[in-house]
Amino acid sequence: NYLDERLEYIRYTIDTISSHNNKNIIQARGPETLFTYSKYYPVIAQKDWDIEGELLDEFTELKKYYSDIVVMLDFTLDEIRQRCAKDLKARTNMSFWENLWFNYERSYFNGFSNLIRINNINWGVDECVEYIKKEIKEHYDKKSTESL
Repeated sequence: NYLDERLEYIRYTIDTISSHNNKNIIQARGPETLFTYSKYYPVIAQKDWDIEGELLDEFTELKKYYSDIVVMLDFTLDEIRQRCAKDLKARTNMSFWENLWFNYERSYFNGFSNLIRINNINWGVDECVEYIKKEIKEHYDKKSTESL
């Protein structure tokens, strides 16, 4: 059932992150995405489940492991479709994600004050990585001067 699966996945994520002993780690789709999907899937699927109430303790614990910085590669749906068409792997859930999650995710992450949004349609991998490194350095430089 959905609740058991979410509970197991949240506990696994918390255990995995906490085992790194506060070291810097990079995650694709970290705890913020896990929270979003867990909380909003029942709404989108039009299920009357009290996920937030059932997983209150787990959500509270999961939020302790939220990221210092969230990087979002920002593309339009057309750009995403073009890139998916070039993938070697078939994207069988693409229409589900497009129709239901694309706007939810964008809206949710737009609310994060620690969001680095990158529209890198014309960038190569190296350019994107360099930009992210620069933004992360600026974030931590700002954070260290604010604490003085």
